[in-house]
Amino acid sequence: MRSKPLLLIILLCSLAVVVFLASRPLEDEGGYPSLSRSGLDLRRLDQKLEPVNRAIAESRLTGQSQPVLLQISEPEMFSKYADWSQPGLALLGISGGEAYLADDGIDFRGRLHILGVDFEYAVKTRLRIEDEERQVAIDSARLGALAAPGWFRDLTVEAIKATVDAGLPRIPIETKTLIISDQEMVISGVTRGI
Repeated sequence: MRSKPLLLIILLCSLAVVVFLASRPLEDEGGYPSLSRSGLDLRRLDQKLEPVNRAIAESRLTGQSQPVLLQISEPEMFSKYADWSQPGLALLGISGGEAYLADDGIDFRGRLHILGVDFEYAVKTRLRIEDEERQVAIDSARLGALAAPGWFRDLTVEAIKATVDAGLPRIPIETKTLIISDQEMVISGVTRGI
């Protein structure tokens, strides 16, 4: 009977250490350009998305696929992610979101709010699609001073792939090519016509 309280104390202490380490600030990795959320960049991206949205709507009406090409600059991507990552519910939210384009990937940074505790996060991804062949990886993921182990990152990638393959969410564009450089992301494909 004495082992249950001892086990509970060990569990609570372990949880406290994890929360403490996760709530520590991220180390400054440097090397990121100085970008800030820009209304002008958001409007530019929205203007680029208008013809894509029209093609999707028309494709749904006619059932015919249409070609799509979209070029997104790093400042546009940064501004869109920053705009999306505004404080949310009191229990859970993301804020201060930053997205940086890197060769064949996107680096995400920001703050995650869980039950009133702030955690800084950083995720480095690799993403490339050529001839519908998808290459996806999470190179690193950090929550404060805690780094996610490789097996966890690999399981996360497999779960994301399985979700997308299952059609959740139903993406209205079949991506044929997605190429990311440190300045621009280029997406080409066809609308699904459904």
